[in-house]
Amino acid sequence: MSGPGRAADGDADQAGGLAKGGHLGDLRQPGGDAAGEIAFLPSPWAPWKGAPLRVMLVTEKPLQGELSLTGPDGSVAATSRERHGGPPYFWFTEIKAPAAGSWHATLTPRQAGAGCGPITREIKVRPDKTGRAGLRGGEHLALA
Repeated sequence: MSGPGRAADGDADQAGGLAKGGHLGDLRQPGGDAAGEIAFLPSPWAPWKGAPLRVMLVTEKPLQGELSLTGPDGSVAATSRERHGGPPYFWFTEIKAPAAGSWHATLTPRQAGAGCGPITREIKVRPDKTGRAGLRGGEHLALA
């Protein structure tokens, strides 16, 4: 449901990790809870071809792993093993000029026996900068 204080359904999906209302989505994988709550945050919110695409992955758990960005052609375009902060912990990676299409941000945990596999979210890069990025008119993202 959209409305004041809530992100529109498509916008929550675009963020790839923010649930409606701006809260972190629970992205636990079946049979594994090492990931806890994780948010994938693309910038810009609705990226387009040729403009830098930055992705931040945020979690409150001290996971060890690698963040990777895979392009529409299936090749890994960027990776980051460097975890920052804590808590929250975060990884950051950037593509200077992404191609249009479906990109995939993936966290691959390094914990042996953690019971969780890679966690992936899709980020759609538009062919051009059209329309308003992010939220629909009259809506805002509640952060508290």
